[in-house]
Amino acid sequence: AHASLRSRGSSPMAEIRQRKVPSRRQRDGLIRYARDSTSQNGEDGVIARLLELLPPSHQDGQGRNIRYCVDVGAWDGRHLSNTYSLLVGDQQQSQAAAGTAFRGVLIEADPVRFVQLEELHRPLGNTCVNVAVSCAKGSNNSLSAILVTHAPEFPKEFDFLCIDVDGTDYWLMVDVLEGGFRPSILCIEFNPTMPDDVIYIQPRDDGVRHGSSLAALVELAESRNYVLVESTIFNAFFVPRELYDQYLKEEVPDTTIEALHEITMGTTLYQLYDGTIKLSGCKKMLWHRIPIKEEKIQILSKEKRSFPFAPSETKCDVVDANELRNIAVDMTSYCPLSEGSGEKNRAECASQLLEQLKSDGFAFVRGTGISAATCSKALRATNAFLHEADENVRRSCLTKDRARRGFAPAGTENFASLIGEKGNND
Repeated sequence: AHASLRSRGSSPMAEIRQRKVPSRRQRDGLIRYARDSTSQNGEDGVIARLLELLPPSHQDGQGRNIRYCVDVGAWDGRHLSNTYSLLVGDQQQSQAAAGTAFRGVLIEADPVRFVQLEELHRPLGNTCVNVAVSCAKGSNNSLSAILVTHAPEFPKEFDFLCIDVDGTDYWLMVDVLEGGFRPSILCIEFNPTMPDDVIYIQPRDDGVRHGSSLAALVELAESRNYVLVESTIFNAFFVPRELYDQYLKEEVPDTTIEALHEITMGTTLYQLYDGTIKLSGCKKMLWHRIPIKEEKIQILSKEKRSFPFAPSETKCDVVDANELRNIAVDMTSYCPLSEGSGEKNRAECASQLLEQLKSDGFAFVRGTGISAATCSKALRATNAFLHEADENVRRSCLTKDRARRGFAPAGTENFASLIGEKGNND
């Protein structure tokens, strides 16, 4: 994209262009099977492929395969559903023809949508529960408690768990795994605006709706011996490590976030030298559908924006020799030519010298007894050492020598340390 900005007045404006960054996202894994019957972003196809690769969790007395699934936040059972195809639609019919039956538990908090959900699933023998799942530890409405209470015959090891509650998803995953349940496929929603290097875990509070980052879910999954095997825009898919090693390693050889996810809804913020804040990427509040305007998020007003380290625009006045002499600290009390100077003169000299060094980082001195020629030679040698020496020569210097040139950390082996104080190396 190219956005070349030109001013309406006389002052030129910045030119802003966007470069396409190479992606590490792999497209030859499970994502190539992505398709939608009722799902939102290809989940139906990914789930179908995983069920092809992974064995059923149970068999009935007649040797028929039984697959169990749980849908948390099932809505009406059809709209943007990740389980409709398994329990009602084409996938269910094809699996039934192959001798596999699906049984499900569907949980929905909204009473109006629950009526539609129950009308769809009760005739099929699936369990429908109208309750708001709580993430609170030990709650009677926690996910693990709901499964034990409302579906006591439901096995601890089952085939598919889908969690989509727009907020506390992370903590429901914690609860169900801590409760001893171990689904073969775990599909869980994450916040798609969060960068992949940010581990954001929303508070464990039913009243908070932040969502958690994909990186946070991956961290949690790995701590419970689960592996990330795919992601869509909003959902991440995990399987137990032992199933991955046995059935999915060839299909998904790289399980890193970078290989299995790409940020498509991120908002990037960057700063200009003068304090202006700029935005790149998604420039709207996704769930509120309100544009994010740069002028509304500025920390500094336009009048206060400037580069704090810009060179001063004031011109330096020429100082004559007499003025320099008045400014310079008289060192005669410390020099061999004035060995008879008293302690009072030396104390005054030391105080003036220290004040100038602390104030400006350097000091004008006179009365040293050092010739102008020697001073010139010293300056030339210093210039050669600091500006012309090879970097290997600089790096080979002792710590104390480096400190004299300002290379040491603040407050260590520099001028300030020599007088018992901490300070910067300027």
